[in-house]
Amino acid sequence: MRRVLAEGVVIVGSILLAFSIDAYWEQRGERAEEHTLLVNLEAEFTENLARLDRLLTFHERAEASGARLLDIAWSRENYPENQVIDSLLVAVFLVGGTFNPSSGALTSFLTSGNPELIGNQHLRDLLTSWPGVIQDNEEDESRVMRLIDDRLTPFLLSHASLAQAYAADASGIEMYGTFEAGPERVDLRRVVQSREFRNHVVTRVTLERLVKREYAKLGSSADEILALIKNEIGRD
Repeated sequence: MRRVLAEGVVIVGSILLAFSIDAYWEQRGERAEEHTLLVNLEAEFTENLARLDRLLTFHERAEASGARLLDIAWSRENYPENQVIDSLLVAVFLVGGTFNPSSGALTSFLTSGNPELIGNQHLRDLLTSWPGVIQDNEEDESRVMRLIDDRLTPFLLSHASLAQAYAADASGIEMYGTFEAGPERVDLRRVVQSREFRNHVVTRVTLERLVKREYAKLGSSADEILALIKNEIGRD
């Protein structure tokens, strides 16, 4: 009888040990999978923050150019050479930019069907809400692009020389190359002083400020996500 009991205890102990070993290796496997995901997410959000910084500089230029055009239009600044006006016009009336973040690793996580793969609940929540933050930003950026396409560019086509404007904008050479202004020289003084012109510029500046507000939210969220990712990786 004792022998049977002893054998039973050994069998149960062996089964429990096997379960423990299986659980240990399963946990190790899940942790390794989480680590790989976290490393990929770290690289993705680091790149996205760099993109955001570059685009923020672009939007700041558009806002500053618009503010200067308004100073000129309202005679708070002496009227400069047409070349200066042309360069400001390109930044405000012709060029837009949108934030298109990388999302391969995040999409893989969100569609995996296994949200518990990331153990940190707060990090999990932030990653889940990130697409919504991106969508809010896209709405404001889309308003800027529609403004450029539907109102600003058509206005400039009727009142200015695009070749003259592009030729004056040295900062855009890498984007759209160079242009010869040609013999036509358009004096933009009356254009700049018109009410329609001022209203267009005020609208662009206002929208750029909204975009910058959304960029601040994006940057804050991305910074927090990246800090939590680094902390989780550091636990290994």
